[in-house]
Amino acid sequence: MTCEQLLDTVKTNIYHDSLALIAYNSDFTDSVFENMRKKLYEPFSEPQFIVDGTKITTDSIMSIYTSSIDAARSYIPSFNLTLDAQGTATDGSVTIKILNVDSSLVMDSIFTIIAVCQDSVEGILKHGFNYVCRSLFSFPISVPYADSTDTTLTFTHAYPLEKLHAVAFIQNLKQSSIQYLKVYQAATVQFQAP
Repeated sequence: MTCEQLLDTVKTNIYHDSLALIAYNSDFTDSVFENMRKKLYEPFSEPQFIVDGTKITTDSIMSIYTSSIDAARSYIPSFNLTLDAQGTATDGSVTIKILNVDSSLVMDSIFTIIAVCQDSVEGILKHGFNYVCRSLFSFPISVPYADSTDTTLTFTHAYPLEKLHAVAFIQNLKQSSIQYLKVYQAATVQFQAP
């Protein structure tokens, strides 16, 4: 079973919509996006399985995937996220509300990262890539404990709306090694027509 097939199985049969997946596939990206991804996850080789900012393995082994995901899901999140994604055939918007629920969190080098992903992307040798990241946006946040912020980002696209979803996550980008790029919370939502 390939990495893509294993992740499809894990999401579809075990975690459903409670698991946010992003597939960074260099065959489907432009240089601007690729440079941003490299800043997040360098050194990077495909395939890699990264959970909450920490590289787990390059192997496709179900037990490693599920145990790593279960461990990450056991953490108490530092933020509550509400995510909404709307779009037309050419334009999209993602609205995110971020509530800080961690009184001990130091708001230093904390970023919100939003990925616009597409399912069922046709490849040259393979068919049906899912969770393929088509666009990646980021911005720094500083939200005091018990406070919230709302942000809407808009963009243009040329992808089928019914195959798009947004994944948002909040990550500490202070450390230079991926082993320490803590993800504090993530959410995913399907795009809807307005």
